[in-house]
Amino acid sequence: MTNAQGGTRLAEQIMRSIGTEYGWPDFHATVHAEVKLRHETLAQYVGAYQMSPGVYMIVTLCHEQLISRLTGQGDVPLFAEADGKFFPKVVEAELDFVKDADGKVTALVLHQNGANISMKRLENAESKRMIEEAVAQAAAAAKRFKDQQPAPGSEAAIRRDIAELQAGEPRYDLMSAGLAEATRQQLPGLKSMFANFGGVKSVTFKGVAQNGADIYTVEFEHGSTEWRIILSPDGKIETLSFRPL
Repeated sequence: MTNAQGGTRLAEQIMRSIGTEYGWPDFHATVHAEVKLRHETLAQYVGAYQMSPGVYMIVTLCHEQLISRLTGQGDVPLFAEADGKFFPKVVEAELDFVKDADGKVTALVLHQNGANISMKRLENAESKRMIEEAVAQAAAAAKRFKDQQPAPGSEAAIRRDIAELQAGEPRYDLMSAGLAEATRQQLPGLKSMFANFGGVKSVTFKGVAQNGADIYTVEFEHGSTEWRIILSPDGKIETLSFRPL
């Protein structure tokens, strides 16, 4: 989910991305030929790229692996197909880095579902801060994945979100901007869906996904669902998804 311009269409794309990552059916990715690039080559692509006002793609480098993080989303590893051309394995998309005449990276173009989204590379103190935060969050997610320990407050956040959706009164101030927008758009359907599920019988922690999402099984009176949640450092729900079991 995203608060970018054209948010509904992008939200649908991201949901398809999540479905691919989590092994849901009916998602088929193009086969790419992966190549290995030197550390110095990968390092030149690290930066903050602006998709639209308030929405950024942060690219970091961790253990010879480029990682991308879109505002309001979890980490997505990027793999090289050639110098300047990368792809994720969790969704069908391509990322091309644009260089100027001096060989300096100035922009990033995301190719996905027939759309070509250009993002200008930012060169200021704010971009440096965003990159540092993304690196810290990636490190924290990697540790929780290794330890398979949930983030403090993630179960409580899921229980609260369910109760608020059933009441039709979500706390948008406790969500990322993108999640809040998507929830507003989908609220009538979500309220009806969770009313049909009935009361919550149990919430069981299942593990931590590689992108840092905590995985839970929620048993309702009339159904069972799997939830994936990522909390931001300030405790807000950064991204949240669920599917029936």
